[in-house]
Amino acid sequence: MRFNDPQYAEFYNRRQIDSGYPGRLLDIVMENLSGSSTVLDIGSGTGFFAIPLAEKGIRVTALEPSRDMTGRMEERCPEEARGFITIANLNWEEWSGTVHDSAICIHSLYPMADPAAALDKMLQYSGKRIVIIRDSAGMKTLSGIVREKLKLNHNRDLNTTVKDLLTNRGLPYSTVNIKETREYLIKDPAIETESLLYQLRLGKDYFHSVLSIVKEESEEHEAGIIFHPVFSDNVWIF
Repeated sequence: MRFNDPQYAEFYNRRQIDSGYPGRLLDIVMENLSGSSTVLDIGSGTGFFAIPLAEKGIRVTALEPSRDMTGRMEERCPEEARGFITIANLNWEEWSGTVHDSAICIHSLYPMADPAAALDKMLQYSGKRIVIIRDSAGMKTLSGIVREKLKLNHNRDLNTTVKDLLTNRGLPYSTVNIKETREYLIKDPAIETESLLYQLRLGKDYFHSVLSIVKEESEEHEAGIIFHPVFSDNVWIF
């Protein structure tokens, strides 16, 4: 993730909103944090989980190295919830503090140099953990299709890392797969293509190839074209 890129923070926030994030993931997180009064949100981004938790009166330590991300979190957060969020602009590896009732790590293991060490630290600083990892095999997104068709590198699958660590530690855990199909309206395929080039860090020479993929994978609609992404996530609770 481009932690120190203000443009990326705005792009990320808007992209997540447009895609319907966090969808059903928020429900399962809230359900499994019932009874927690303090939560570590590791890699909190622009607050898609920290803000709803704070609105419920839960005290959240939001760990996010990007000040641009947390700046957008502060902009989005209702005044009455702000006092429940403590922001720490640090990487998880750099942070130290008090033990919290629970910790959540939503799609935030990917940039960590040592995911196993990061998980061990969660065991040290929280009584309950929720880690969400993408189920790549069940996903269908435009960025994923572009990666596949252009033979680009894919994100690593960290589900095995989480399972192996928990098994080796003899820790009980449960997993839930959350799969959702959403409707994504693309008003301007050219703008969508530019967004994908930016997201995937591709040069302008890929424009026409990516534009063709966007059009091929979408359906005609009176307001533009419609793509139906499938989001599949494995929720690890331990």
